[in-house]
Amino acid sequence: GCRGQGVQRDILRGGGKCPLKTQGQMSAVGTIMSAGYGFICGAYMPISNFDTGLQKVLSILPGTYGTSLLKNHMLRGIFEEMSANGFPDEVVTAIRDSLDCNPVFRGHIVNVDQMIFIMVTSIVILGILYLVIASKGESRRKSPYWIQSPVKRMRSL
Repeated sequence: GCRGQGVQRDILRGGGKCPLKTQGQMSAVGTIMSAGYGFICGAYMPISNFDTGLQKVLSILPGTYGTSLLKNHMLRGIFEEMSANGFPDEVVTAIRDSLDCNPVFRGHIVNVDQMIFIMVTSIVILGILYLVIASKGESRRKSPYWIQSPVKRMRSL
């Protein structure tokens, strides 16, 4: 059988058979997937370096806005210091744009409040999806003998 935890095991199980046999294999696949997602959401390389067509596709992913929120938070003081030291606003804005601090969706700059809304909405939707998947996985599993009701225990004897 598959080793792992609840939904992770059910999701990785393909047609009743588990392609990944050990926790180490599951961990390796998760690491590779996380690294790939890090690239496409702009955590490792700014999305502004990608082709414009790819930028439009990547602007749909919620992780793009989470990464931008982190960059905005970490670089806010630097941008304020640059402005205070006389850097032209156009230069500061160009640097912010090149580092994906001003992500664009359908030609409009997404502000910080909108990014927070996108992240919170994504977390709620994905949380509900997780709970639905987890509850379906739990309902398919047979309860251990000692958890079953006395009537079920009698029937199974």
